Amino acid sequence: MENEKYNYSSLIINSVFRWEYQPESTFYFVWTRNVEESTSERNLDVIRNTVDLLKSQSNNNIAIKLTYWID
Repeated sequence: MENEKYNYSSLIINSVFRWEYQPESTFYFVWTRNVEESTSERNLDVIRNTVDLLKSQSNNNIAIKLTYWID
C-alpha cells in the first residue's frame, strides 16, 4: 500500500465590533468565517492555498448582543 499524503487547509476569520452607547450599556456584533479544504496534492503552496480558501464557499456566523444598564 502506497503512503499517500493529503493537504489540509483551514482559515478562520473573526471580526468584533463593540459600541458603548451609554455608560455600562454595550452593543456587540461578531462575524466569524470558517473555511476548510483537503486535497490529495503532494506539494504545499501556501499562497495558492490561501487564495483558494478565500475563494471557497464558507460557513459564516453572526452574533449580536445588546446590553442595557438600568439605574
